[in-house]
Amino acid sequence: MRGSFGRVMAMIWLGLWLIAGPTAWADVLITEFLAGNDTVLADEDGDFRDWIEIFNSGSSTADLGGYYLTDESGNLTKWQIPAGTSLEPSSFLVVFASDKDRAVAGEELHTNFKLSTSGEYLALVAADGSTVLSEFSPEFPAQSTDVSYGLQQSGDRTDEVVVDVDGSCRVWVPDSDVLGLTWTGLGFDDSSWTAGALGVGYERSSGYQDLIETDVEVAMYNLNGSAYIRVPFQVADVNELLGLSLELQYDDGCAIYLNGTYVAGPNAPAAPEWDSQALNDHPDPQSLTFETIDLGDYLHLLQEGENVLALQGMNKNLSSSDFLIRPRLVASRRSESTIGAPSYFTTPTPGAVNGMDQLMLQQQVVISEASQTFFSSFQVTLSGAEVGQEIRYTLDGSLPQREGPLYSGPIEITGSTQIRARVFADSGAYGPTSTETYLFVSEDLRDFKSNLPIIILDNFGGGRPDNKTEMFMAVIPTDESGIAAIGAPFQVATRGTMKVRGSSSSSWNKYSMSIEAWDGDDQDHSIAPLGFPAEADWVLGSKYQFDRALMRNDLAYRLSNDLGEYAARTRHVEVLNNTGGGEVSYAGAYFGVYSLTEKIKRDGDRVDVERMSATDTIEPEVTGGYIFKEDRLDPGDSGFTVDGAGRMAHVYPKEEDITAEQKAWLVSYLNAFDDALNDPSWSHPESGKHFTEYIKQGAWLKHHWINTLTKNVDGFRLSGYYYKDRESKVGAGPVWDFDRTMQSTDGRDDNPETWDGTGDSSKTWSDSRFPWWGRALENPDFRQAHTDFWQSQRADGAFSWAHVEAVIDEFDLVLNTEVANDIGIEGTAQERNFAKWSEVSPRNGSHAAEVTILKDWLRSRMEWIDTQYTARPEFDRSPGQVAPGTVVSFASSAATIYYTLDGSDPRLPGGDVSPSAITGVPITVDETRVITARARLGTGLTSWSGPVQGLFLVGPVADASNLVLSEVHYAPRPPSSPEELAVSSDAADFEFIECRNISDVDTIDLHGVRFIAGIDFDFSSSAVTSLAPGERVLLVRSLAAFRARYGTSYNDCIAGEYASDKLDNAGERIHLVNAFDQTIADFTYSDTFPWPSAAGNPGYSLVMRKASPSLSDYLEARSWRSSGWMDGNPDASDSSRLVGSPGSDHDGDGWMHLLEYVQGTREDEGSDYPEPLSVAVQPLEVEGVESSYLTVTYVRNLTADDAEMELQVSEDLVGWNTGEPHLYFVTEVNQGDGTSRVTYRRPSPHRGDETPECYFRLRVWMP
Repeated sequence: MRGSFGRVMAMIWLGLWLIAGPTAWADVLITEFLAGNDTVLADEDGDFRDWIEIFNSGSSTADLGGYYLTDESGNLTKWQIPAGTSLEPSSFLVVFASDKDRAVAGEELHTNFKLSTSGEYLALVAADGSTVLSEFSPEFPAQSTDVSYGLQQSGDRTDEVVVDVDGSCRVWVPDSDVLGLTWTGLGFDDSSWTAGALGVGYERSSGYQDLIETDVEVAMYNLNGSAYIRVPFQVADVNELLGLSLELQYDDGCAIYLNGTYVAGPNAPAAPEWDSQALNDHPDPQSLTFETIDLGDYLHLLQEGENVLALQGMNKNLSSSDFLIRPRLVASRRSESTIGAPSYFTTPTPGAVNGMDQLMLQQQVVISEASQTFFSSFQVTLSGAEVGQEIRYTLDGSLPQREGPLYSGPIEITGSTQIRARVFADSGAYGPTSTETYLFVSEDLRDFKSNLPIIILDNFGGGRPDNKTEMFMAVIPTDESGIAAIGAPFQVATRGTMKVRGSSSSSWNKYSMSIEAWDGDDQDHSIAPLGFPAEADWVLGSKYQFDRALMRNDLAYRLSNDLGEYAARTRHVEVLNNTGGGEVSYAGAYFGVYSLTEKIKRDGDRVDVERMSATDTIEPEVTGGYIFKEDRLDPGDSGFTVDGAGRMAHVYPKEEDITAEQKAWLVSYLNAFDDALNDPSWSHPESGKHFTEYIKQGAWLKHHWINTLTKNVDGFRLSGYYYKDRESKVGAGPVWDFDRTMQSTDGRDDNPETWDGTGDSSKTWSDSRFPWWGRALENPDFRQAHTDFWQSQRADGAFSWAHVEAVIDEFDLVLNTEVANDIGIEGTAQERNFAKWSEVSPRNGSHAAEVTILKDWLRSRMEWIDTQYTARPEFDRSPGQVAPGTVVSFASSAATIYYTLDGSDPRLPGGDVSPSAITGVPITVDETRVITARARLGTGLTSWSGPVQGLFLVGPVADASNLVLSEVHYAPRPPSSPEELAVSSDAADFEFIECRNISDVDTIDLHGVRFIAGIDFDFSSSAVTSLAPGERVLLVRSLAAFRARYGTSYNDCIAGEYASDKLDNAGERIHLVNAFDQTIADFTYSDTFPWPSAAGNPGYSLVMRKASPSLSDYLEARSWRSSGWMDGNPDASDSSRLVGSPGSDHDGDGWMHLLEYVQGTREDEGSDYPEPLSVAVQPLEVEGVESSYLTVTYVRNLTADDAEMELQVSEDLVGWNTGEPHLYFVTEVNQGDGTSRVTYRRPSPHRGDETPECYFRLRVWMP
């Protein structure tokens, strides 16, 4: 049917016939998951990430390739299981929900999402992208750390020991190779061999003597390093076996054969001879531990009835004092499996049967009133118990027990009370503990308000917490008006512990405290107070004797973070600390201004190094992460000693957790660094590695400058933290403890115009207490980087006075904001603080005077430090776009100014002048130039200034009118070919971004064009700095990975790598600007509707449909589409254009040209015509409820960028509607052939004959 409305339009009509049928239940389902994995199961990186277990309950192997896992009911195709993934009957597959997005068949699988402990949707979806096979809907319940959730399960498989550790065997110590490998086969005659029993070996000292049944010392010792062992065994019903594993105690190596076929060889040569010896020593403690060897891939070697296990045991040498081979062979057999109800499991079983005992009830007590402060009595009710269950509770903070008080009615709350309750079942099972705390507030505190958040600590009469003391903590944030009131709702309410912290400061009246948050079961529990990233461990810094401006730590930590090096985040708060019991009063509990501070800890949001496990004993796992420090040791610790640095303290792993292998590796690495640092060549005498190859130089420079700027009298030698991530270098930091700095009341830090403080203060340039720093600063290039960093940050960075003063003023404002309170309570936070702690009153009579002392000292120190260096050159005109022939010079200087015109450094490594450097001015700019200049005065370590660089642009400049961000490949498919896997196993390494010059005539200059969100990349120093008309340029995450997938023909158009960044598969902001900070493209993409979700499926890219998009076009999801084919279109376009008349029908198939074009069929082939609209009734989950919906699916030509199409619906063939609330998007599935299948649903569930008749059509037009 055709119509003309000023543009070509076509419609496809379809009446509906609805057919209902039975639903087929899948045999694969999610049987267990863990959303709070802290210690249960580590992935291949050593990380304890969330995991999901899939079980095949059927009787045949399930092909899982193409199935999906998702945590979004609206995005059922969020993560796809790779092709080639199969699951045998009664078998399990564990997939890590880690957000690492790894999908290579046969390797460890990782989804592109994580699980939420607070509960969310989780489903396994069939390969069609819409059929839900197994789900937890609308969301699974709240989860606890290391407690899994899933389906009760029995049966599935049983283990059968077919060779036990004391089984019969035949043994022979060979004296030649006459047997070859015939002795390993099933039919070999071993009747002449020594008959005995397992284990086989000898012991000349002590250790194995109780394990040995057949002694071979006489035949082996000093004669042969090998012994042959044959162990016959019987197997029935071989076809029912699911698995086979060998558990082996061995000293020192063993080659293993099953019915004549080699299957494994721990610590043995690949092709053992008759007299072979083990490759290495297998230490006795390890030899006594059974090592499990999976032989499941060799099940096909087993025969019905008689079989033989043959082992060639090997010693490390002929004169070894002991030898042992002691095997146990275990076969797993299928048994009937039963699936039960959902349950918590306090003992998670990833990859194994869950069991049927419901060890932990799902039911949690609901306490009617949330934790709060209160002024008059009230009642609390408890609910949540079902038939056969009861509620037990306590009012003293202890865990409820079965013998505890039985809840029978409302509880009257008259004073500070902590209610803890849980459900108990007749079966003995119990549910999670619910806790709420109510604090009775005295009259002098009831109207208390602050412009700072309020933290209440109450240990219910526990007294001063010199040791870990149980407590309750509440956090009251400021509201929209900026006020925190004592009666306002709590943002955080948690049980936990409190403890006085510090060394010399631990005796203060106003003490600092360590805070540890607990969950309902008194285990560490992450909290997120005041918008901080969640963690369990916190510090409340007291600001007492030395820091009377109340901000020194906060300032130093902020400057570090502003420099891009993590330091603890802080927030000024007021603390009420009730340690005397009873009601909370202002007079008895007010403790003053504190800083809520992140504790230094290994965490993705704190010190972001890899988690270590005890099994991380070889490289690369053993290389990190570590945190250690130069500091006083904690009681009971012994630390570790490093050459040149002395004794260090373990922070992570803790001293009691680090293994001997890990400690030895760390010490060895640091000793190697010390050797390189102190060698005259600055390099390791054996490896040749420069000392800077061992350390993160940028982190060291930032750490040194923050301590030097603030004149930290304890810097480096106390609280001197370091960290080392896996396969990375040693970083210095985080910075810590700055109360004795910047003219505090300590006295040693008073003079701003000397490098070092008085007395025993830490020394800036050389100090035997921390010699690494002084030695490094003697290196001319490290010292020059030190100078460069200071001057760059002073110019317009974190050390500029404007920035530092702004931070101080920010803190000063919150400390001095007046808030009206009752008579007798001061108006500002700092006034209340000093009224409480008058013995440490501010100098010169006011807090304002303290802030002035801090400001004056810092400004004087910065200006003094500036005078210690050669000043940087200054251009006589601002860089930017200039006319050809522009003359550039420098302001006058006593120093000699050296510059280059190609962006290179005029200073050579080591300190000499570069051959490319020029002196003398002026400079005539006839083409785009990057002028880099330094000043030099003298020849010492500080003779060179830092560099200045100016970009002087001549010619057409890239902007939004000529440069288009045309393609974003943010979700590549996982590597699969040998070439790809040889380079990387991370799908993200195959990302790319493409830009295109859309000008018809101008070659545009890319200098200064850079990404400031999404990725970090600047074209100025890239391989591509200009772009001819129509040309494209690529940015790749990994050049090696890109070449492995796409070849080397793209080399000329690749500008460079952005390897340090990774695009988020779920979506993120991308912002591209030019040299003048003008936006070229700025948008936030997503992998969910209305953005093209097909581009978020692994393998397809996100493509801009418009040839010349406006800035607003980038923001519109309709402006983007999925690539038509797998792997995107680097340096090319897959966009098509309709050629010919839209209304023609050249092949005579009854379909007009435009209709065939928009649905991807050929106009010149009569047998190739569009598919009709496909209408079906499908089960869908909408807002957590599964119902049957009427759906319609159509095919779309993804590459038809010059045409538009929309699905319309009508109930009377007169009025037609599109989009919500008439039609709701379900999914779009890329077909990999340039088309996609798009599915929509009707708004309400389908009710069969009760559903009104409706009609669908596709409206198609060319704009």
